[in-house]
Amino acid sequence: MVGGLPGYGAGFPVLTYIVYVIFVGLVVLFATENLHVVPFYFLISFEAPLVLIVGIAFFVGFAAAVLGVLLQAVRQRKKKTNVIIRPRR
Repeated sequence: MVGGLPGYGAGFPVLTYIVYVIFVGLVVLFATENLHVVPFYFLISFEAPLVLIVGIAFFVGFAAAVLGVLLQAVRQRKKKTNVIIRPRR
């Protein structure tokens, strides 16, 4: 097992693990630094921690992107299945 973690084999290099740990650390740091309550005004108004509002905005954007990709895949599949094959004479 050269260059990998136990249980993951060589497909999970140590550098990737280090990048994941640093990323999680930065996310935790961001969350702890942004716990103050801010007002939110859109269709409804409420107060919530800033990190919660940023997290909700992130997940709404992620869900919109996934929905867009799924719709595009359905359209492409529909184009492929609508091809009319005429028999040779």
